Amino acid sequence: MLIHHSIAHCLVVGVSLASLLIAHDAQSAPGPNIYAKAYVVLDNQTGRILRSKNANLRLPMASTTKIMTALMVIEALDAGIVQPSDLVSVNTKNTGRSDARIFGTGQHVSVQTLLDALMIKSSNEAALSLGIHLARIWRGDHSLHPPQKNDHGYFAKWMTKRAKLLNLKNTHFVNAHGRDPEDVTRHRKRKTRRCTGNQFKKKACQHFSTAHDLARLTRYALKNPRFRALVSQRSFTVKRGKKVSRYENTNQLLGETIRGWSVYGVKTGTTNRAGHCLVSAAKKGQRDVTIVVLRSTIQGQKKNGDYYWDSDTRDVRVGGATLSNGQRFNDTKKLLKSI
Repeated sequence: MLIHHSIAHCLVVGVSLASLLIAHDAQSAPGPNIYAKAYVVLDNQTGRILRSKNANLRLPMASTTKIMTALMVIEALDAGIVQPSDLVSVNTKNTGRSDARIFGTGQHVSVQTLLDALMIKSSNEAALSLGIHLARIWRGDHSLHPPQKNDHGYFAKWMTKRAKLLNLKNTHFVNAHGRDPEDVTRHRKRKTRRCTGNQFKKKACQHFSTAHDLARLTRYALKNPRFRALVSQRSFTVKRGKKVSRYENTNQLLGETIRGWSVYGVKTGTTNRAGHCLVSAAKKGQRDVTIVVLRSTIQGQKKNGDYYWDSDTRDVRVGGATLSNGQRFNDTKKLLKSI
């Protein structure tokens, strides 16, 4: 009974503000020539859409997923369910290339350090480990022993329930990090289960959101001082014995001023299926906006819905074309200059 009360406490924090998330239905003004498949510019003060294209189109959202992961961990911190200094046992299963990881399997890392890694360096193992840790607390197991098989899925279900409480009707999660479902599955089964065609029809492929939902989620999360401070950080350090490693934020726009707009967050994302994504927040005087660009790619160049990740150049190959990692940043700059 106590565990369910803790879960409910996490989920209802700030729900009284949820009604503020519903954006006005007024049509947004046409934006500049943007490569992104979908985008939204949202006024954080009023919730009004200033610019948009395919705002409610369901798309994979890659590591922008971690906005919800971070919000749920921060709400657990605010509720006293976890503490920043609590140690978490790192799990790296199906989190991507080993050379891209910051932490090793079984390493004990604080909640705060994992949060930094999650949102600043986009650490998949941080997302997985924090999700499992919270799931185990909610289930009443506070130990650092190996997790139950379905702890990650249990956390993802609560992510989706949190989205519903925020009235995000076009958002669904199957993991805490945002990796394409087939990339996670192919490590478990010899035959890869691909999410092609109507990719959200299969239960395992139902990891999606929209530009509008992500903008509304981000607008809500930015009301939390912990979250706002976290996504504004340009770097963080990890100490291993006498060695200190510094990791820079993956958001190249962070700290830039674009025609008077100062960019102070939020999160990048890239996968084969999602292409390049970016959620940004910027201030100009008393004005404050959230900008979301999804699948920032060259229109008409995709081949059978497939995107190809080039691990050497960090570009996404779309059919025969290659889209630079920087296009999502260029799209965001154009949108900021247009308002």
